Amino acid sequence: MKKHLFISFLAAALLLGACGTKNKVVDGKKPKTQKTDAQTGATAQTGGAGTATMDAAQKLNIVRSTADQAVYQRNVVAKIDFTVNTGSKDITLDGQLRMKRDEVIRLQISPLGLVEVARIEFTPDYVLLMDRVHKTYIKGRYDEIGFLRRNGLNFYSLQALFWNQLFVPGKNKVGEAEYAMYDVDLTPVRHILFKQNRMDFAWTVAEGASDAGRINQATVTYADPNSGDSKLEWNYSDFRSMGSKWFPYDHQVKFSSAAVNAKKAVKVRMKINKVTDDGGWDTQTSVSDKYKKVTAEDILQQITGRE
Repeated sequence: MKKHLFISFLAAALLLGACGTKNKVVDGKKPKTQKTDAQTGATAQTGGAGTATMDAAQKLNIVRSTADQAVYQRNVVAKIDFTVNTGSKDITLDGQLRMKRDEVIRLQISPLGLVEVARIEFTPDYVLLMDRVHKTYIKGRYDEIGFLRRNGLNFYSLQALFWNQLFVPGKNKVGEAEYAMYDVDLTPVRHILFKQNRMDFAWTVAEGASDAGRINQATVTYADPNSGDSKLEWNYSDFRSMGSKWFPYDHQVKFSSAAVNAKKAVKVRMKINKVTDDGGWDTQTSVSDKYKKVTAEDILQQITGRE
């Protein structure tokens, strides 16, 4: 049952935008999106008490200082405590996170740290979800998932969320050439903004003397005028030193979409511990021919009514 909740969350994520939900802005006010000239960084400011007028150079400095907070490590291996919530109960799971920058993100679920029952693997080329109990799996390229393909989302976008970094859809990395593509809003708190087609991206950035530039939240909203919006919120806390930088050990993710249920969101909390920089492990999972390939829709149908 616990494993089903985890697979439910993963399958729902794959269906983001396939049939959206009515978007609800959590925490009250949604950060104001402003139009940005991607070449010059010039912005059309749109009113609002307390809105600070900034020139392009000031905005570039804010984006640059945030991008500079990214950790340098190439490998991260950690134990993780998962807490999965679908509205009525919390389920706690044991697992492991393995990441190699620009190669793979792997989440493994192993109750009590013993037998692995589920795995999700993201690489630049494909997404893999495995149900080891029922010997089924989902595997596909990013360009096979229409929503991801249409909006330029790929492995590198997801990698940035796990690594607590800025990203630009369709780009493998963010550097000086991309900084002018973002907008900055200081009302009511500091946000770095980016808009592309029906996608709105907002990163809430700390301003304190000791944590300036750290990303505390990333929000991705997909607006569908026909079937409603889908929204992903990724909150970061419990920052600890990782090399010369700081990395969040507490990730709280909330996903809402009509693909799961129009009236409730799926929440996952990932608390990281026992972190190492071990790089001596295989980056790709081989799927046995004993496993049956299914779709995300198959898994969602299988768990309908189970919580």
